Amino acid sequence: MVYLGDQPGFYDITGVMHIEKNPHYSDMIDFYEDDELLFQGEHIRDAGNAIVFDVPLQEGWVGPLPVQVSGYDYWEVDGSMYHGAYLTQDQQVEIGFSAYIMDVDSGLIMVLTAGRN
Repeated sequence: MVYLGDQPGFYDITGVMHIEKNPHYSDMIDFYEDDELLFQGEHIRDAGNAIVFDVPLQEGWVGPLPVQVSGYDYWEVDGSMYHGAYLTQDQQVEIGFSAYIMDVDSGLIMVLTAGRN
């Protein structure tokens, strides 16, 4: 994840995640780190050279702190904005989102970029 702000490199975080189609809902994808569900994507759409989706408001944890994430309009396709995209040619996913920590808007807009391994 990379923070889009005035302190380059300050919030850079690296790790390994995997993405799976949700077993219960055909229009959702799940993002995991190890076996822990990080967040979900919905409204999946094939845009030709990319698969785009949105990230609904949802809760998670960063250590002992409750965190809410919601998608941030990052990709435009045919006049519609989406929060994330899997770029088929690059085999890379990019997702924009904002975070709320303990119900307080952090003011952080972040982009998660992950390449296929």
